[in-house]
Amino acid sequence: MKAILEAQRTRIEKTATRREQDLQQRDLFEQDEFKQLQADKRYWDRRLAALAGELDTEPARIRQSYEVKATRFEPVGLVYLWPVTG
Repeated sequence: MKAILEAQRTRIEKTATRREQDLQQRDLFEQDEFKQLQADKRYWDRRLAALAGELDTEPARIRQSYEVKATRFEPVGLVYLWPVTG
């Protein structure tokens, strides 16, 4: 899980730096496209902040879900079979 979150963070950072250059060239985009780029950048910033917290909490949360929380004792019967001819 940690590797997945780190890979996601790396992809977002690469995309954000690539798109940062696009944001500097505002005259190349129509207004709607530029607004979408700005919205994407705001989302990426929020997601990067959330990933920092998830890297600390998610692996522990997943490990915790696999812990055994209840143990049971189930009696088992044992049967011996003796042959009639013996």
